[in-house]
Amino acid sequence: MKDITKLEQAVSCIEKLTQGIDPTNDTALDKNSIVCHEEIAPCLKLALAALERELDELRSQGENDKKLGRKAFFITEAQLRKLSLNNGECKVSDIAKEINRVTEGNATNTMQAVWINNWLESVGLLYRNSDGNRVATEEGQGIGIKSVLEHTANVPDNYTNYYSLHAQTYIYDHLRDILAHHFGE
Repeated sequence: MKDITKLEQAVSCIEKLTQGIDPTNDTALDKNSIVCHEEIAPCLKLALAALERELDELRSQGENDKKLGRKAFFITEAQLRKLSLNNGECKVSDIAKEINRVTEGNATNTMQAVWINNWLESVGLLYRNSDGNRVATEEGQGIGIKSVLEHTANVPDNYTNYYSLHAQTYIYDHLRDILAHHFGE
């Protein structure tokens, strides 16, 4: 996640530079300063506008979460230790439900199964087949992900992934990586 305070500092610094002010001491920059050069000044203004848009968007997201009484998803070390394995095999949605069970008191957004699937795909444990189904790779099978082709009346055949105790443990052990991948950290 991006740090709003750091973005605010960057905006303030670049804003002063575009005004010909040294942000370190609030004095006027020399007219021959590279920052005042006719090719550099417009670039700084463009960068400033982009940072201001990003900052506005982050503030807006924060306000929406506050209105809903939620914060960005997080899990503490103590909560990680409380995660339980499902008996036998389970679906990724069951894993997400368990994570949400232990983080319920955090007043955060909820963990989504798609975050887990996206990460598993990014590290080569799942792939999308020609039908767009996520299916376990050989490496995914090696950690205990089993892809089963299921037949349901009036619905095209579809793969469902089942996670063994080992696969569930693997996901819990990599939960920080999954969150970092989702939030772009």
